[in-house]
Amino acid sequence: MDRCSGDWAKMYGYYWDCCAEVTEEDGALRLLLWDEDLPKEKRLALARLTEEDGMLRCTEGSFLDRALTAEDWSITRREDSCGPCRVIEGYYRAVGRGGFHYEIYLRPWGSRWPGSEDEKPYYYESWYLPLVEAGKPMPEEIGERGDEP
Repeated sequence: MDRCSGDWAKMYGYYWDCCAEVTEEDGALRLLLWDEDLPKEKRLALARLTEEDGMLRCTEGSFLDRALTAEDWSITRREDSCGPCRVIEGYYRAVGRGGFHYEIYLRPWGSRWPGSEDEKPYYYESWYLPLVEAGKPMPEEIGERGDEP
């Protein structure tokens, strides 16, 4: 989070891990984001996406308590030594209380994350890598052990 103002000013530089699920629905993609510490039903965002020429675009949805339109998100594809990554950028405007710019980084389940320990998700070494190396599917909660035998 950056460019924070109003009630959000104290959140400048704040970040956290979340879960994401992309599914196909009625010829479009459905992106669901939820907080690492909350159940999937308590979503952060739900968006309908279309893909054209490899570019994703949000057509509608919601982020926190605000509706999303096609102009609200910029979705870009990045590639690094660990593979593909999608980056969503947007600005949250709270009615009368300021707002903030945000970036959401999405990597496919099983991808390696670059960077130092401080740049990787909190549970990367202790939870994510062991599940990936064991060939387990993505669980619905961070810290959940997944498809236990």
